Amino acid sequence: MEVPPLSEQQITYQQGPDVYASLKNGNLPTRIDTTLNFIHWYEPPDREPLIYRGLGNLGSAHFRTTCCPEYPNTPLDMGLHQYDLYKFHKNRVPFYFNTKVYTVLKLIIGQKKEQAIEVSHSQLIKNKFLFGFHYQRFGSDGFYQRQVNRHNDLALTGTYTSPKGYRMHVLFLFNNIQANENGGVQRVNIFSRDTSYQSKSLLDVQLIAAQNHYQDLYGEFSQSWSLGKHTPRDNRTVSTTGTLATAVDTQYEVHLLPRWQVFHELYAGRERYQYEDTSPDSAFYGPFSHTNSIAEAYNSVLSKTFFGTQAGMRKFFVSHKKQRGLALEAAIAYSINRLSQHGYKDTLLHHLELTGSFFKTADTTARNRYAMNGRYSFIGYNKGDWQLNGYWLHDFNLWGNIRLSVSFSRSQPAWIFHRFAFNQISWKLDLEKNNVLKLSGSYHLPRHTFHVALSFFSMHNLTLWGPDRLPLQYAPWVHMWAFEIRKLFRIRYFGIDNFLRVQWTPADAWLRYPVYQAVHTLFYERPVFRQKLLMKVGLDIRYNTNYRGYGYFPLTGALYLQDEASLSFYPVMDLYLSFKIKTVRIFFAEYHINQGMFGDKGYFSAYRYPASDRHFRFGVWWIFLD
Repeated sequence: MEVPPLSEQQITYQQGPDVYASLKNGNLPTRIDTTLNFIHWYEPPDREPLIYRGLGNLGSAHFRTTCCPEYPNTPLDMGLHQYDLYKFHKNRVPFYFNTKVYTVLKLIIGQKKEQAIEVSHSQLIKNKFLFGFHYQRFGSDGFYQRQVNRHNDLALTGTYTSPKGYRMHVLFLFNNIQANENGGVQRVNIFSRDTSYQSKSLLDVQLIAAQNHYQDLYGEFSQSWSLGKHTPRDNRTVSTTGTLATAVDTQYEVHLLPRWQVFHELYAGRERYQYEDTSPDSAFYGPFSHTNSIAEAYNSVLSKTFFGTQAGMRKFFVSHKKQRGLALEAAIAYSINRLSQHGYKDTLLHHLELTGSFFKTADTTARNRYAMNGRYSFIGYNKGDWQLNGYWLHDFNLWGNIRLSVSFSRSQPAWIFHRFAFNQISWKLDLEKNNVLKLSGSYHLPRHTFHVALSFFSMHNLTLWGPDRLPLQYAPWVHMWAFEIRKLFRIRYFGIDNFLRVQWTPADAWLRYPVYQAVHTLFYERPVFRQKLLMKVGLDIRYNTNYRGYGYFPLTGALYLQDEASLSFYPVMDLYLSFKIKTVRIFFAEYHINQGMFGDKGYFSAYRYPASDRHFRFGVWWIFLD
């Protein structure tokens, strides 16, 4: 279980509008956040500061700084995830539930032509169909050469609910990302005290004409039928599984739980990844370089076109007196995938998967909640993959709750590790399946904003990128521990929010993560002008210990092992001032304000990739509710 993002903390005297949001496969919708908490952390990797980090510019590739490598549940994973946080994804697009027209406009402006625009709109049509529109754009020129990024993403959602138990979801996604790639700076001593330069935009970089262009197109139509006698539920009811699609308690709909539920889904899409370098440097590409003496433009295109369907049913065993009980779910999914890649003929792969789960449906007064689910793949590249997940939660009411969870997965490595072709280099490897076991326990005390968790990871056949930027597999079992704690201290208008994480990794395990990470936020927050305006001023301090970080190879999107340099870090400070006037939120922020104060001119986020310099940003959030 990941620690909840810091932005989820709530201030008691702030109330949001009656608009709720939920993910398609998520829990009961929750009220949207309208607080001032960390609104200046709008950059996607910053929203989870101890989990992800970017390469130093808005819209640049990101990577994990915490254990452990993720193996997505989606069939036939291509393995290119360095821009995932910026994209709309089917499991992250919110479905709004509101009776009034709801619109949110976000605008952020910063130095180096940096801008972020987000527009969300939701409207109920004829009291039955909910339409949602989402658009976001990220763009920045960066402090160094060849850092220009342009992201344009669109998502459309629709929900129709019938009084007779029929529900329909429609989802359309389009992500378009263009990112210049500079390969990092050529000199790794640019922050030394005896180094001088006039402008960072004049520093030499390793690539002068390289670019990544990612494009995703996805459409989905899903529907469900509720059968049997409906049982009225408590309005506070929450689901305990990510696949339960119950109705929503709003002004136009009563929360009901059927005896049976049948569901069906159709989806189709295309993923296209293109890397191009019109002026390649053979020294940078190493084994990926042309063998002839004449420099030719490098062009690599990988694409996946897919179509799939899923069908299943749920059975609810409901107690009329206790208003809770057990639920069982079973589903079967099939997809056909066509892969295209330069150097190989098109590959047609089928995927067939069976999933099942049981969970306890419960209202918020239930002391115990639990769930377990599993999946197994029968054919195709992922044949023999399986996964089991389970958790148990006990609620002590005012004294918080404890949660124990376990998961084990056995999965085929991403496709790019198995097969790839570029210029004179290609591989088709028969790799062993990755095995990952995770055990975790946590204690959460919401009323005191306290959270503590301990996790244990055990991994076998880790698939990584070696120093030569080629795939390798580490066969021995690797064990890792992670401890994290969060506590918010507040005295009237003053507060300090602390989030710490410590992780122990064997020195020879080929996992490169900092041992210690922390984020401390000191703030002063209070309503002023007769309670008409809420003001907050604060200072964020982030720090992690030095470690031998990964290098980044843009051709394959790989984070590869490098032993050339150890990355050095120091506490980075951000100063911000924010306001809230009715439905408008505004912030002014200066990031990395301590750059150069103690002799340090900067630091590297990843090997050869400098983090952002001191810079200013201004942002506006405006909610319209008619």
